[in-house]
Amino acid sequence: MYFIGVDIGTSGTKAVCMDEAGNIKNSWFVSYGFEHTARGVRELDPETVWKAVLICIQEVCRGCEVESITVSSMGESVIAVDKDGMCLTKGITGTDVRGREECRHFIQKIGKRCITEVTGLPADSLYSLSKILWMKSHSPRLFERIWKIFSFQDFIIYRLCGDTVMDYSVASRTMLFDYRTYKWSGRLFTQAGLSKSLMSKTVQAGSVAGNMRKEIKRKLGCSGTCLILAGCHDHIANAIGAGVCRAGECVNAAGTTEGLTVMMEPGVLTESKVEQYKISCEPSAMEGMYNTVAWSNASGSILRWLVRDVLKEKQNVCFGELNGSIQYEPTKLYVLPHFSGAATPYTDDRSKGAILGLTLDVGREELYQAVVEGIQMELYAIYKCLIHSGVPVNKIVSTGGALSNEILQMKADILGCEIHTVKCEQTGAAGGAILGAVSNGIYNTVDEAVNAMVKVGKTVIPDMKRHEAYGNKMRIYDVLYTYLREINHAIDKAGVTDNRYSDSGIK
Repeated sequence: MYFIGVDIGTSGTKAVCMDEAGNIKNSWFVSYGFEHTARGVRELDPETVWKAVLICIQEVCRGCEVESITVSSMGESVIAVDKDGMCLTKGITGTDVRGREECRHFIQKIGKRCITEVTGLPADSLYSLSKILWMKSHSPRLFERIWKIFSFQDFIIYRLCGDTVMDYSVASRTMLFDYRTYKWSGRLFTQAGLSKSLMSKTVQAGSVAGNMRKEIKRKLGCSGTCLILAGCHDHIANAIGAGVCRAGECVNAAGTTEGLTVMMEPGVLTESKVEQYKISCEPSAMEGMYNTVAWSNASGSILRWLVRDVLKEKQNVCFGELNGSIQYEPTKLYVLPHFSGAATPYTDDRSKGAILGLTLDVGREELYQAVVEGIQMELYAIYKCLIHSGVPVNKIVSTGGALSNEILQMKADILGCEIHTVKCEQTGAAGGAILGAVSNGIYNTVDEAVNAMVKVGKTVIPDMKRHEAYGNKMRIYDVLYTYLREINHAIDKAGVTDNRYSDSGIK
């Protein structure tokens, strides 16, 4: 008996086919990238993603009787679709800055605290609502043609089975969902001038959306029941695949972005702390539980940019060499990794990346180490926000294919705590497969399934002397954003006079 998990991200789609004991039969990955990135635009082609999903499913289902296919994805994305199911727009992702002005007006109208009390989110233009308001404002004729506004999760589910279903955690990322009642908020829809009919039905993660369309099943050569399940926000899928499902446990997912997702009991993270530290509270895949979403917008994407575009190196060879060159002592450089704006705890899409302390003596190895340090120090700043907000963090499991032994050790040293790993690299897709095993009744709870299916890796012990050395560096790092904020906002204002700069996603 096999279960497929599909994890749709900004840089590619991953899938695994796993049995009930956690053994991976097949895995596959299809990469892609943003269609447009100029002046803050961040778009993915939905048809490209759809083709990637089909390829992944076809490859991993070979030789398997598949019980279910669980679809998890990034949050905050927006795809407008007409009544015939045709895409009217590209997929506008969360870090796309269009809609910031429309969102600002909406926040002024309804109030930050009201939004946080309803949604559990810090009011911000990151979420889907800002993109929806932007489309409504700048393309009213197109907006009249919209049948549904999908995320990538319910877009793919719709294509696979014909039903429009989104799980609670992805719905939470729209800034239109009541995180306590698990329903679309009538008040927020009314204030935004939107109809709830535009959105998909919301369900608990792991719920059955429908049967795979016969023609797709036949085309892909899939055998077995092939039920399509609603997965969850990719942060939570990563957590489940890493064995994180109990209160106080945390996953550090290091990919294109990087963050800390902590499982919590209800009421742990208050609205005032959400506002103060910009830490989102969303419904978890474990019924009755919640989790944080606290992250930085750029991590692996900065390393790829440095190696590919600046150093002009072949990535696979160069990463191994550069990771091996990382020194024990911290560099004298300071890197603010806001290359795609700032998330927790700033939520500032006008912030920019910065490299300070450069001299003619700096070589490629030192520059690379400094970028890694900046990413990890930003993670430490997020970690401190979680602690100060009262969220207990008892255990951290780190995942991500790009994590080397050197980076894991630096992570443990800078955070000053043990970092655990698991043997499976594709934890987001594995998390979906685990949900499938629970939905099928193989296991009664996610906790029970995790104990049986997740294979533990190594534990990295922090070097507290190195932690102290980085602590001295953190005292300067902690003020970089504040000192650079005014300059970065001036740069942003000079570069973009208004937000009507691209209709690239509009047909």
